[in-house]
Amino acid sequence: MIIAQKKGATITDLYNLFHSKFDDLKEIANYVSHKFQLGIEFSLISQLTLNTCLNAGFNLCTGEETSNYQLSSGSGFFIDPLGHLLTNHHVVAKCSSIRILPNDLTAKLIASDKTMDLALLKTEPTPNFAQFGEDNVNLGEEIIVAGFPYRGELSSGINITTGIISALAGPKDDTRLIQITAPVQPGNSGGPLLDTQGNVAGVIVSKLNSLYFAEKYKDIPQNINFAIRSHHALAFIKAQNISVEFNVQNEKRVTTDISQQAEKFTKVVECNP
Repeated sequence: MIIAQKKGATITDLYNLFHSKFDDLKEIANYVSHKFQLGIEFSLISQLTLNTCLNAGFNLCTGEETSNYQLSSGSGFFIDPLGHLLTNHHVVAKCSSIRILPNDLTAKLIASDKTMDLALLKTEPTPNFAQFGEDNVNLGEEIIVAGFPYRGELSSGINITTGIISALAGPKDDTRLIQITAPVQPGNSGGPLLDTQGNVAGVIVSKLNSLYFAEKYKDIPQNINFAIRSHHALAFIKAQNISVEFNVQNEKRVTTDISQQAEKFTKVVECNP
């Protein structure tokens, strides 16, 4: 959108090209125009605009929605052999149909919680699914993120990033969330946060509002991202009368093994609006 606007596209041109409410699109377009007038570097405008759009919850960005020629998508992961898959509410909230890739399976939305930003899908049975560990994550603990960021721009395969748990609460001490340093991008939403045993420790949900901090502190924060704690994900799953498997072993595994396992149960959640 920013490239099109830089080339002289009008609001009407953008409206005809992108899936979004007109007022939302106009607000973002005006924001971009203002930054261009200030002479801010293009790459910084792109980053600030994306963060603004995501944190405002605009449809243009929340599901990585880009244009009439592309479907929106996020990530998700299988939680049992029956074909139940967990993702974020905002990834599937406005889908007319949902497909799971690369398996090309049709999925049905069976439960959703907007407050917790969780959604449960159902598709065909699978032999590959994630296991959960005890909800006892520790400050400084190593973690792994699996998902499909910037789908269509980066590799079509799964993307793995690593980091640590940097705080045991989210913004304003929100204990439903944990803060992580592993890089998270649009498209990672709904993917699993894994511990060093390969167990689900949370569900990736968001990144920090970099625009707010850039304007307030004149600095762009780095590696501040958030995941929903597995305890709350498990409560949501249990409310749907679905059982998951737990791994009680405490043996640490190498990242390559965990990544290969995550690749089998982590999928693209494609939304047709």
